[in-house]
Amino acid sequence: MPSAVVANPVPAFSSALPVGAWRAAATVAGTLLPTLITAEIVIKRVVNAVQTQDGTQGPYRVFAGALSVSGKATFVMEDDAQILNYQQNTQPPVSFAFTQGAGASQTGLTLQMSKCNYLTGKPLMGSNEMFEVEITFDGLANVTDATTSGGGYSPIKATLLNAKPTGTYV
Repeated sequence: MPSAVVANPVPAFSSALPVGAWRAAATVAGTLLPTLITAEIVIKRVVNAVQTQDGTQGPYRVFAGALSVSGKATFVMEDDAQILNYQQNTQPPVSFAFTQGAGASQTGLTLQMSKCNYLTGKPLMGSNEMFEVEITFDGLANVTDATTSGGGYSPIKATLLNAKPTGTYV
């Protein structure tokens, strides 16, 4: 995109504290699972500038491709539920929530995949001599996780709570 001169930004540091890992909560098929050990989510989108011969230096359009979501989660293996989700291809809804505070001062991030396809599900011996189950997954595009106005498809919905009144963008 063509450059433009803008004023230097004024630093405005937040008083919000980082969210501790112990505040994370995972739900699978609507059930809170207190057995989550680790989780990793990768959200990707290919973006290409379309340069045409239109007499200008800037791109004609910036094309944003499809959004993809993949990840890996490790749970304490107390039962076969996650293995069965993989073997039976149930594609359960999966949500990871990180919240802190309460009421008007609550902050956090929720990542929701209404259709989560388990690619692998394997039991393994963990570092603490307990059985764990490692799941790799992809978020599948669906209308539930798309825009609030209703339209389109998305593999994930991210909800950010920032303890600011509606309409505050500073």
